[in-house]
Formats: sequence, C-alpha cells, structure tokens
Amino acid sequence: MAKLRCYMLSVLSLECHRKYLVWEKVILDGNRDYMAGELDIARLKYLRAIELAQAMVALEPNLRPTVGALLVSYHNLADLYETAKNIDLAEYTLNKARSRIAKLAKANPCHEVVLWGIRLASEQIYLFNKRYGVQKDNGGPAFNTENPDDRKYAYGPLH
Repeated sequence: MAKLRCYMLSVLSLECHRKYLVWEKVILDGNRDYMAGELDIARLKYLRAIELAQAMVALEPNLRPTVGALLVSYHNLADLYETAKNIDLAEYTLNKARSRIAKLAKANPCHEVVLWGIRLASEQIYLFNKRYGVQKDNGGPAFNTENPDDRKYAYGPLH
C-alpha cells in the first residue's frame, strides 16, 4: 500500500503534491471530528477539503488522486449531512460531486479517470436513492449498470 501511495503521489506536480498532503491532513482531521461527534467542525473541514480538491483537479484533472480527493471530500460531507438527518442536503452534495465530475468529462471526453469518477459518483447517488428514494429530480443516473466500465454506456440510462 505504501508503495502504491508513493507512486500515485509521484505522478502529481510538485504544487499539486503539496496540496494533496494538506488535503489529506484536512480530510483525516475532519474524519476524526466526525467520529467524535463534532459535526459542525467536521463540516468546515470537509468544505475546506473540497476547496483543496478543486484546486488539485484544476492543476491535474486526469489523475486518480485528484479526482479521488474530490469524490472523497464530497462523499464525506454527504455522509455528515446524512448523519445529521439532513437528507436533502446529503442528496444535493452527492449530485454536486457528480456535476463537478461531469464538467471534467466535458473538458476531457473519454478520459478513463474522469469516466471512473462519474461511475463512482453515480454509484453513490444510486445507493443513496436505494436507501431514501429520490428526494428531488437529479437528472437521472450517468451510467448503465449493464456494463458500467464500458465507455459507450458512461452516459446511458440506468435501466
């Protein structure tokens, strides 16, 4: 695992690598606060993590560590809202993550990392909707479950 992490970080530019290290500390601190029940403090840290992840994606939009950081940041914030019983805001946050990745897809069509990000973001929304039902119309899913790794299905309907 340590070798994989070092390899992943070695592909980042120096500026992006620095941001990643700060992001990692912020997200871990947020997770620690979340687990301690300090939801307001954790929320602020997750919002900061989103800012850092967006800056990393702007620098390196086609790398798993940056796209993954963006997804993790939004997912953790959505989990926090779900824990706080704010289901609408949790759903909004998951949809926001998918829309951020969809913007990347427009700028980087058919890049495998972006498609990976769309698939993960869409899976989170799908699982959320299985738990709670659709809270608001979110534009439908962004992948087809027949073969979600096949690029031609990346924007197809879920059924």
